[in-house]
Amino acid sequence: MALMMQGHSRCSICEEILPEGASLFATSGVWLTNSHPLFRYCDSVMHWNCYATWEGRKEFARSYAEFCAENERSNPYWGMAYLDRRVLVTVSPSRKEIKVMPFSTGLEYSVGFDGWQAWLKDPRQVYQRHPLESETLAEVLPLLRRHLPHPDVVVAAVDWEAKQRLLDEEERRNEAQQKAHERSLEEHNERCSLFWNLFQDKSWACPKCENLEFRLSERAGKKSFVICRRCGAMFSGTESEKRQFSDPN
Repeated sequence: MALMMQGHSRCSICEEILPEGASLFATSGVWLTNSHPLFRYCDSVMHWNCYATWEGRKEFARSYAEFCAENERSNPYWGMAYLDRRVLVTVSPSRKEIKVMPFSTGLEYSVGFDGWQAWLKDPRQVYQRHPLESETLAEVLPLLRRHLPHPDVVVAAVDWEAKQRLLDEEERRNEAQQKAHERSLEEHNERCSLFWNLFQDKSWACPKCENLEFRLSERAGKKSFVICRRCGAMFSGTESEKRQFSDPN
């Protein structure tokens, strides 16, 4: 979500300060090329009233909804339950939450499983800020009532086997990254240990302050360092570091 501070940040449409408590519309991410005329509105915040009446809203909202739909395909935790030219519906069984994004506004409605059926009957129980919302929901609600009348139907509409494959791939990547990190840490600490052993046979002076006293800092799961007791300079035993040291004797 775009970073903003109410009372300090400015609306990207009218460029006025966003006051405390104002109804806002915000996007997250950058999906348009920098040559696109609407590029500067990506990852920004605006007054809801400015956005609702903005001449660029429909094009901007559709492009944002399409961007969100494309991102969902690679998200293992949320599933796409419904998508057409008017609305995107995603669901997270673990969070027991359904999100509805009409293409005409790009505004996202988050509804819990326990409130889904009541929301389909009367969304004003949850949201009612501007006539545009009523118009938009009046267009998409009949579709949702027909295709997704119950949370169980919403969940069943998702290809969770495909999502599991994404999750498995993510876990394999994380495992590979963790192993690579552990190998790098092991190599670093082994090099540092050998470097420290050299200090037992040499009277090396710190290249920063010429001090002769050092200590070895070792902690489980952390990088080790040889540290100068005077200036606190840290060394790990790289070849470039070794060349900086000199023996005063």
